Amino acid sequence: MNLEQLLKAFSEVLFIVFQEVVTIDDILNDKKKAALLASILAALDDLQVATEEVLPTELASAYMSGLNEAQSALQELLTSAPLSPTAKAIAAAVKTKPVIQNHIHLNALDEIVSDTMSDMAAAFRTARESAITTIDNTLETVRQEIASGVIQGEHSKIAAKRVAKEFAESGMTSFITRDGRRLPLDFYARTVTRTKIRTAHVTGAENRYTNAGVGLVKITGSYPTCDVCARHRGLVVSLTGEHEGYPTKAQVPLPPFHPNDRCGVSPFLPEFGDDDEEAKARWRNFDPDEDTRTPSQRRAYEKEQEIRRVARQEAKAYEKMRAALGDKAPKTMGAYRRMKRKNDNKWQQLQSEYLNAVRSI
Repeated sequence: MNLEQLLKAFSEVLFIVFQEVVTIDDILNDKKKAALLASILAALDDLQVATEEVLPTELASAYMSGLNEAQSALQELLTSAPLSPTAKAIAAAVKTKPVIQNHIHLNALDEIVSDTMSDMAAAFRTARESAITTIDNTLETVRQEIASGVIQGEHSKIAAKRVAKEFAESGMTSFITRDGRRLPLDFYARTVTRTKIRTAHVTGAENRYTNAGVGLVKITGSYPTCDVCARHRGLVVSLTGEHEGYPTKAQVPLPPFHPNDRCGVSPFLPEFGDDDEEAKARWRNFDPDEDTRTPSQRRAYEKEQEIRRVARQEAKAYEKMRAALGDKAPKTMGAYRRMKRKNDNKWQQLQSEYLNAVRSI
């Protein structure tokens, strides 16, 4: 299993939970409810095991990618570098191929892996608690409504539909933000893993530069981008704290600046012709609240974000359809999109079945 397959599995686990709930024959029976909970918790346990197997390997791969990227950047620098003690030191360093077994790299990677796995372990604990609370609270409400005569008919089926609806609408909470937002497990997992993967990559590059005697790095990236990344783009940071006029990485952390950030770092060497005074002047004039993008760059970014927003909405709609229709839903996200774009009678019939299924929950 690779990273993308793992992230897909986080979405799949909610589908598994939904199917377990809607197919149980008597959720109001305590023994059967306990069996349902055991099945849900087992699915989360399996997912956590997969996470513990996949993520450390993916983080190591990202760290190694950063090492290799920095190695290539240093080698390219030397092709046009003037003869100097700095050039000789870098040339000596790049003769040795970077290996992750170096204790500096092992320690850095171990810290990233430990932080990541700690975050994910906490997320799984919260998700388990959320699943139990969702079922218990929903069933308690249903029992009260049955006792008061509000609910008539097949009590167990109505209870199962209520629980299924709660999972379909809210998922399994894995993290609660300071402002009270409840982040579902699949969303939180994507956020943490992609952020930590980028952290590993940048840290690998940073440590390779430090080992080669490069103490200054420039924050790099591509467009379109957000205002946070744009204002940091091109700024130079000291890795060692020994460069007057430049902030240290303790004062200005290196990328990523936010989840899904693709910024990186490249070597900055005044000895090789990089403009030292201009770089320092940029810091003197730095405004942490200024959006440095041009109007066209802002529009390009907003357009890109809108495309991604629509894609996320489609993915969420597809997962809800799968949960409601099971095997009747398209087998893949691609098939779902093709049917939706075609908008033929088959799609209209599928939509009708989906809406009827949702109304019955």
